[in-house]
Amino acid sequence: MTVKNIYMQFENILKHQYVDIEKTRSKLIAIKKDAVQAGQEFEYFRLICLNNLDHQHGIAIDYANRALIIAKEKKDFFLLEKINTELGFIAYNRGDLEKCMTYYLEVLKYAQSPRVINNIGAIFDDLGDMDEAYRYYKQAEEVFDDPENFRLLAIIYSNIGECETAFGNYDEAKRYLDLSRKEIRKFTDNDGTVYIFNALGDLALLQEKYDEAIEYYTKGEEYSKDEEILVYYQKFILNHARTLFQKGDLDKSKEKIELLFDKSNSYSFDTDIAEIHELLGKIADGKGQIEVANKHYKKYIDLIRRKDEISKKNRSESIKASIKISQLTVQLNKLSKMSRSDLLTKLGNRYALREYIENWSKIQSDSSIVIAVIDVDFFKSHNDTFGHSHGDACLAEVASILIKSLPKELGSVFRYGGDEFLMIIKDYAKDMAYEKLEEIRKKVENIESCGKSKKMNKKTITCSIGAVSIEKNSQQPFEELFDIADRALYISKEQGRNITTILDSK
Repeated sequence: MTVKNIYMQFENILKHQYVDIEKTRSKLIAIKKDAVQAGQEFEYFRLICLNNLDHQHGIAIDYANRALIIAKEKKDFFLLEKINTELGFIAYNRGDLEKCMTYYLEVLKYAQSPRVINNIGAIFDDLGDMDEAYRYYKQAEEVFDDPENFRLLAIIYSNIGECETAFGNYDEAKRYLDLSRKEIRKFTDNDGTVYIFNALGDLALLQEKYDEAIEYYTKGEEYSKDEEILVYYQKFILNHARTLFQKGDLDKSKEKIELLFDKSNSYSFDTDIAEIHELLGKIADGKGQIEVANKHYKKYIDLIRRKDEISKKNRSESIKASIKISQLTVQLNKLSKMSRSDLLTKLGNRYALREYIENWSKIQSDSSIVIAVIDVDFFKSHNDTFGHSHGDACLAEVASILIKSLPKELGSVFRYGGDEFLMIIKDYAKDMAYEKLEEIRKKVENIESCGKSKKMNKKTITCSIGAVSIEKNSQQPFEELFDIADRALYISKEQGRNITTILDSK
């Protein structure tokens, strides 16, 4: 069992970690032999994942500490990323947000993980800072780069939808929640998940559409079996109970709260919170059960007072924690800037491109422009023949050619996808741009270090280029111009590849 193979096995299992917990558990059990053969650290990681699923967090942390020692010695960035992600998730479920943030920042040293960036948004969400939460959810959407990880994208869309709900943008919230459901349908026959139906229920509740909210909450409970371990389950059930109370269905409202108490025996839910006793008091009051109502109201007041006292006693610690969070946020902002750079080629990535084109109108008004899409030909075949490490080295060489061919003052270069680059060239007429792009194409064609494929009987590294020439003050949307460049690229490929095609924007 090679390390590469065990990486792939873990990647595929963890991609759908909470879609079907029993299936995930079975797959983790099934790869025990492979994990042991690959190395002790992989067996430790397998046990981390299993114990996390079984809520044995202490045991999971113990295995994590052992695995981290080995992974650091071997500089295994894959495991360092995955272990810290699991530790962050455990800390989050335990309510230790500061420790959770520390683990997630460690992850971002090794990879711009959209899952972790999304989870950082969830931390700010829990702290009540919806603006900051929204910023990270949107960044997670920007850096998302795994089209097969439907569940993660569904979660990101749902979280953005919840923020839009909080901001009062109900139409936009509904749009994102519908996108989330669309992603869910790609990997399951279900029409949604607990977190999506919770978000849809909350949206309907805020709009006082109580019947619709109850319908969504009820649907969510149908799929709740595998998701009760998640921290939002408590909020979901409590909101369902509140909606039933608003509808006047006191018995069903109380049933939901009793369900929460039942689940607290199996999961780490804290049911001794003010909001629950306030609602129980209102239900008893509505039924004319004055003594029961007073009992819960007293408990509610006691919990509020206790919370205030704890807040006063821990004021110093709270200030220290706030300073720590502030320091972590500064560190996170530094890492956020790093996230705009592709680690392999050092070029700007899609996130950097998105920021660049925010000023597209001004860029067009300042000069004539050429947008070029450079696609490495048959790159998959190259990887299959020579291996991914060699392929990465070749992509880095292509990137180096692009950077050297275009001084910064004359434009920018981005890595747009796996084997695709994008150039924005300023102050170049169409003919000049064609000559520049042909020069680049020939330099790529002449890269000697990337070898030849006997199977293909020719050099494996060539590139096809599609471009669009734009006159000054054209004021055409970037998306429209990119589509024209993409069409030019298609023409180059249709004509046999290793060709440059440039079209006019109008």
